[in-house]
Amino acid sequence: GVSWESNKITVRELIDRYLSLKKVRITTEQKYRYLINMLDKIQILDIPIKDIKTSLAKQYMITLSNMGYSYGTVQNAKTLLKPAFQMAVEDDYIVKNPFLFTLSNIIENDSKQRFSMSEEEKHYIEFISNHGWFRHIYDDVVILLNTGMRVSELYGLTFKDVDLKNRRINVNKQLHRIGGKYVVLPPKSKAGNRILAMNDEVRKSFMRKRTEVRPKVEYVVDGHTGFVFINHLGFPKTRRNLEGSMREVRKKHIELCLGELPQITPHVLRHTFCSRIVEKGMNVKTLQLVMGHSDISTTLDVYTHKK
Repeated sequence: GVSWESNKITVRELIDRYLSLKKVRITTEQKYRYLINMLDKIQILDIPIKDIKTSLAKQYMITLSNMGYSYGTVQNAKTLLKPAFQMAVEDDYIVKNPFLFTLSNIIENDSKQRFSMSEEEKHYIEFISNHGWFRHIYDDVVILLNTGMRVSELYGLTFKDVDLKNRRINVNKQLHRIGGKYVVLPPKSKAGNRILAMNDEVRKSFMRKRTEVRPKVEYVVDGHTGFVFINHLGFPKTRRNLEGSMREVRKKHIELCLGELPQITPHVLRHTFCSRIVEKGMNVKTLQLVMGHSDISTTLDVYTHKK
């Protein structure tokens, strides 16, 4: 009962067919392209799917791990392959899905627990505030740490979205740079559209951004201009800009013989904010609204281990 096409169809063709049936955001497409390029390195894509048995599938995942890819990245590759091969089973191309195994049974799960700043938080803020190399990211860090916004949401803000008088932030879009082009997208989900309150620290940071000297010409992205966070050339800042600066913070901290800092990323700031308000007693449903999670299971499973 297995289709004769299984003798011809390759892993690459199967993935293409699987993805053609999925409606995904442009940011998710980027992730898939990365995973496909990664799979191409281990030369699995041009193999007929009928030749991929469970033992071989496991060996490919082990190879990715041996190449230095993290457990989470290998898991993402398996997460792409598993439903694609399941589709092949359901369409009678193959009899059994070779990617049904548990990855942690063959590769050590070295995924680190989400880091949340505590004592390091004050030191980190003071360090970037007191050193001219990194003063330009101080307000970015302060706002992320005190609102829990995604970094793409922060850099999607225009001054029209910031109400200093009523201390409100209207989160209604996100900004990315994809393939060298700036794009403004809707929030990650409908739940991403939300109004956030600003405390004194956040308000001071936005006031500094409003009064700072700005370029005469600012970049327009998909009809939007007046972005709160821009560089000296008038281009909006992106996640990569902040992540690069954060890596430099760690490097400079070591160069100055001040010791090694934890790996702090924009998402660590979001997680820290979430952990902090959980510890203060915010209920899970309200937390879901503040964080902009479409599914409360994300709030429960990922963030509330501190509770």
